[in-house]
Amino acid sequence: MYRKYIYLCLALLASVVGRSQTSTDTTDLVTPEKQTLEMVRQLWLPTRNAAGLGFDPVADHGDAWLGVYHSSGDYHRAQEGSRVNGLNFLAERYSKIARNLYVWGSFKFTMDRESERAWADMMVKEYTGPYNYGSSVKGSYDRQLFDLKVKLATGSIGRFTFGVGVDYVVGDLSRLRDPRSRVLMADYAIIPSITYQVSEKHALGFDVYYRFRKERLDNITTVQREKQFEYYLFKGMENYWMTTELGKVNRRTMGNMVGGDLQYKLKGERGAWMFSLGYERLMEDVVDRERQEPGDYNAQKFSFYSGFRVENARFLQALNINADYTRGQAEEFVQEQVNITHSNGMVSEKWVTLYNYVTFKDNYLNVSADYTLYRGDISRKDYCWFAGIKGAFGRWEERYILPESTRDISTLRVGVNGAGRLINKSNGRLWLQATVNGSLPVETNMHLVEENVFTENVMSPDMDFYKAKTLETKIDLQYSFPVKLKKTAMTAYVKGYAGNVFTDSFGSRFSGGISIGILTR
Repeated sequence: MYRKYIYLCLALLASVVGRSQTSTDTTDLVTPEKQTLEMVRQLWLPTRNAAGLGFDPVADHGDAWLGVYHSSGDYHRAQEGSRVNGLNFLAERYSKIARNLYVWGSFKFTMDRESERAWADMMVKEYTGPYNYGSSVKGSYDRQLFDLKVKLATGSIGRFTFGVGVDYVVGDLSRLRDPRSRVLMADYAIIPSITYQVSEKHALGFDVYYRFRKERLDNITTVQREKQFEYYLFKGMENYWMTTELGKVNRRTMGNMVGGDLQYKLKGERGAWMFSLGYERLMEDVVDRERQEPGDYNAQKFSFYSGFRVENARFLQALNINADYTRGQAEEFVQEQVNITHSNGMVSEKWVTLYNYVTFKDNYLNVSADYTLYRGDISRKDYCWFAGIKGAFGRWEERYILPESTRDISTLRVGVNGAGRLINKSNGRLWLQATVNGSLPVETNMHLVEENVFTENVMSPDMDFYKAKTLETKIDLQYSFPVKLKKTAMTAYVKGYAGNVFTDSFGSRFSGGISIGILTR
């Protein structure tokens, strides 16, 4: 199976080459430096507004790479594995496909195996309700994830540009040890958008979207027929249902998300500023076997983004600020099964909700900022070094109401990074990048009504994880060089990285990887 997916990635890699524009001019190659500057200057791409691509178009280019990665160590949450080995493939392209039509597309495929994981059989772990599930037996999990994103935009039509974005994500998570589960995930979105040029310097943008997400847990199977396994269905904090009737475990989690964003852009002689505000509403339903509903989850998310760019003949400065706040609550349903006799004499069964009440609330706040300075040249297509600094603050609050349990976690993160070009020749360029990040726990409080097997194996170890002070170091190397394939000139590159997270009380974790890729016009 793995060989089949590797062949598929290589075929897609070859297709990117085939779609590139034929050119023998090696002086106008798309280099990693040129591509990075194009993407840094494009302020609309980090937003959901596809119409902005037609408002501020960039040069045609494509990027495709294939890589492998590894991560292992003691520093991980209790519901995560101690070792991950995987493969990544990414193909991305920006093109002007007609006189007044632009398109950006990205396809990413991830395949990995996570070892010694327990208590978590779901794929979606964030921005979802507390009705998760898992086995207490540690095992290996195979995951495949296909992520396709497309943005289509018109050029200027009077003062307007119009666009639409489409997201299509599907995934498969299989547990390889008894009790054996398989979870399928699908996530689709449609995002129409518009921009309006108020004046030469001022522009407005607006987008709305609908997203549907579904995660399906099918019947659980075992090879060891004589052994009895426990399976846990969580309700929030330390509360759960436990069952040994694995054949009756069947769950669907379906989320409907609606939202919109409003953008404003100011363009000056030497730079630009983008400002975006967004709102989203999540309505998530949970359905078990025979259409029984244990509860639901509803949340609201408020988001903010600001991008600022200033440029002169030698330097490009980039500042990004992101913030989002999410508040949600889950209800638990008390249901009974009733028989319904139809007019034709047939009898069917239905679950009827007797009453429902709020049992769980959560709040999430994330704020981050990063600043990067690029040392470029007068052509504005190259740079020889960059340096940056970043910081982030996150706060996470959970509360189970009846009986009351609480957990409050806050973390502050800071980091610096920089890179320089060690070799700069016509036949090859070598870059070295170094990154140092640190985290400091600000608040780690937990109050539980009772101790049980879940608190002992998950919640208490997780608190030790969040209390740890960390220092992360990472080194990246990249070598790029021009190549020709028949009549097509392009840039090939090889990238590798290695890093380690050190903690004062929770072990460490190593990560590393290597990839090969091509850049085309």
